[in-house]
Amino acid sequence: MKILIVCHSSIIVLNQQLYVEMEKHPGVEIMLFIPETWRDEYSSGSLKSKAHPDARYLAQTPPVFFSGNVSLHFYKKLPLKEINTFKPDLIYMTQEPWSLSCLQFSMLANSKKIPFVFHIHQNIFKNLPFPFSYFEKKAIAGCRIAFGCSQDSLEILKRKGLTKPAYLVPHAVEVSKFFPGRAPERRSAWGLGESVVIGYLGRFVSEKGLDDLLSAVAPLILEGLDVRICCVGGGTEQAALAEQARALGIAERVHFPGGVPHDQAGEAMRSFDILALPSRTRPNWKEQFGRVLVEAWACGIPTVGSDSGEIPHLIRATGGGLIFEEGNIPSFTDALRKLVTSPELRKSQGASGQQHALKSYTFPAVAAQIVGLLRGALGAPEPAPDTKQ
Repeated sequence: MKILIVCHSSIIVLNQQLYVEMEKHPGVEIMLFIPETWRDEYSSGSLKSKAHPDARYLAQTPPVFFSGNVSLHFYKKLPLKEINTFKPDLIYMTQEPWSLSCLQFSMLANSKKIPFVFHIHQNIFKNLPFPFSYFEKKAIAGCRIAFGCSQDSLEILKRKGLTKPAYLVPHAVEVSKFFPGRAPERRSAWGLGESVVIGYLGRFVSEKGLDDLLSAVAPLILEGLDVRICCVGGGTEQAALAEQARALGIAERVHFPGGVPHDQAGEAMRSFDILALPSRTRPNWKEQFGRVLVEAWACGIPTVGSDSGEIPHLIRATGGGLIFEEGNIPSFTDALRKLVTSPELRKSQGASGQQHALKSYTFPAVAAQIVGLLRGALGAPEPAPDTKQ
């Protein structure tokens, strides 16, 4: 099975790991399209494409128009000679169906009678303006199957008129650096001691609900429970959060150690006893997946999450934590109290989360799911294993 994959986010080498794992399956060959360069939204510079060190696939890296714009970018010129030589059996687009790059490759697929699949990430229903509504309609009508990264994505596809099969395919998470066991040196360096640490790792922005976290933990501290909050990361809300902690009288129990490099995120996570993700839905945003939940579960850490977006679906599917109604501080406090006061509950939910994280959300697991679904879309049987020595 030869698969042409279009994935702008694979400009980040780690995101190519999924395709490295897919190509380990018998009979799978991949041609991967990545922009030559991509404007980085988090800095003033640009990222330059490079191949994963373990890649065997063919990487095509043409320049794009509108670099940095997920919906509007498209490739300046397609290497048709290389595509014709590769002869893909299927085109898999990890782009939204209204995007220009999806239009570009769906037109290529139609012209060459190649089945195509797209992967939708949208989790809020939007009536798009013309011509994007037309692009979306054509992609939905023309695909062989579709993938959604959340339950909300699948519901949106139904509302948009998809009649072909649609499957939930989650984000894959690199869990090799996330594993159980405390990080005593990190806890000591951050002054966390032997308290029960309720942690957060990510951006300090209003939609993540960190002010709700402080408000929910304050009663526990005032009750005399040995609890600390550790918020790892940074952002526009940090000064306001520090002032809120002072106003609540819990400043000495709230820690802001700053951000950590990605390769230290697992160690930072292991300094927590509980992970909190109190996201709050906005008119134009709700939690799309909650990758940090899976990373916490890989460490055997239980979670408390709001019911924003995909968070409750993940927690229910794994049994890895407790859910509260977003913005409901008493409900949030009650959920935290149950875990803070019960080491047994923390252990059992952490273990359940870890079991599911390693089974369903690793790169090999998601790669196997995608390969199986694509084979099914083509009616292709699983190749017999190679028994030659």
